[in-house]
Amino acid sequence: MKHSGWLLVMVLLLAPGFALASEVWLTMNSYGPVKIGMTADEAYTSLRPLGQVQEPDVSAGCDYYDPMAGLSFMLDNNRIVRIETNSNEAVTPSGIRVGDSISKLKKTFGNRLDDQPHHYEGPETRTIKLFSTDRSIAMRFEVFKGHIVEIYSGYEHSIHYVEGCA
Repeated sequence: MKHSGWLLVMVLLLAPGFALASEVWLTMNSYGPVKIGMTADEAYTSLRPLGQVQEPDVSAGCDYYDPMAGLSFMLDNNRIVRIETNSNEAVTPSGIRVGDSISKLKKTFGNRLDDQPHHYEGPETRTIKLFSTDRSIAMRFEVFKGHIVEIYSGYEHSIHYVEGCA
């Protein structure tokens, strides 16, 4: 009986972790254990405990590392400068994820958002940006027909790029 009580306590303590195992925190400067500024090899090592991950095969200059479906890292000289995801498994600390409505995004961040028409797309597509207070890092939400379809985060200058590193 004594051991079963401890087992119950352990199950209750660990249960929330199991429920969230498929979710990954996405912040302005990180995706789970991966932080902007890391190399592709460091990102690979950090992501391996999360599941099956592709090894990086990158070159100097501007390149991309796609470790798994729905996740890409923009690299500048093999350093991560931007995180890109179209997976709803990534969630911000404020609870925003791909698939959420533009109204939820605006309700969450209010007047901190910079809402603009998309650079190339038609009127149903919006580009909404959220900046850190010092404007060094940011997030960009691509919205189509009222719902978030992709989230970018990273160095402020890199989230503006529309075509690769330009």
